[in-house]
Amino acid sequence: MKIYIYDTQTNEYLYEAEAQIDPLASSKGETIYLMPPNATQTVPKEPKTGFVNIFTAGKWEQIRDERGEIYYDDDNNAVTITKLGQEIGLNKEPKIDEKAKALAQLEADIKECEDDIKHALIIGNTAVLESLRNEYKELIIQREG
Repeated sequence: MKIYIYDTQTNEYLYEAEAQIDPLASSKGETIYLMPPNATQTVPKEPKTGFVNIFTAGKWEQIRDERGEIYYDDDNNAVTITKLGQEIGLNKEPKIDEKAKALAQLEADIKECEDDIKHALIIGNTAVLESLRNEYKELIIQREG
């Protein structure tokens, strides 16, 4: 008789085996098999890609296997998933700090404006210098404020 063994802690399907005959109980003419506590006769289905079989409440369920994937906790620390279900409560993507993102964009705008001023000075385009200087001042005020 085929039995299907699962992990005693995670209930994850491990392998198929042949059940052993119970020599004491079978001595009365009826064949009785030994059944380990972490085994079932219920055949698991082939799991979909990225899923594993878990034996719960007397039946097989397929759950997503995120082991090896990186998730992020509430403090944006990277967490490599090592156990089934460990990703619950974690974020698949790091949280974006909107303030830091806006500041980075502002710094990029300042750098671009500085480059435009340098370029205008090099080519002698004094007509745009006043508007570039005003734009530069506004960006600096935004950064400081």
